[in-house]
Amino acid sequence: MNSVALNETSVTMDITQNFIQHAPKVSNTASCKDTIRVMFSYPESPCIVVCDKRNVPVGLVMSDKFYLTMCSRSGMDHYYNAPISKLMNCNPITIDIHDSLHQIALSANQRPIGMRNDSIIITSNNQYVGVVRPSDIQHLL
Repeated sequence: MNSVALNETSVTMDITQNFIQHAPKVSNTASCKDTIRVMFSYPESPCIVVCDKRNVPVGLVMSDKFYLTMCSRSGMDHYYNAPISKLMNCNPITIDIHDSLHQIALSANQRPIGMRNDSIIITSNNQYVGVVRPSDIQHLL
């Protein structure tokens, strides 16, 4: 049993060392306008993490969905000056850097189909560290 736990720990360490990506973050008090500026400053990032004052993740903005909403016919009129909380996912998957691969995969697969490709937020002691793409986790399974 110890070898299984040890093996699971080494796989989890692979996730943290090889697959965690930097994603920009914004404050939970940011507007959609502020978030657009961040998104254009990091065009390669698949998402933006929304954090509170203590650097605790409180939401997730997937860049492609956000961009499509903001560029829609009424997107700019309705959301430009609105708080990012209006468009962020308020219940993203957030996992601790030390969670097992099994727990990460289970959480990722229990999401609604439309959110299964959303990034997974990685924390350490509830503090934002980075994100992992679900496709990267699937490579380890």
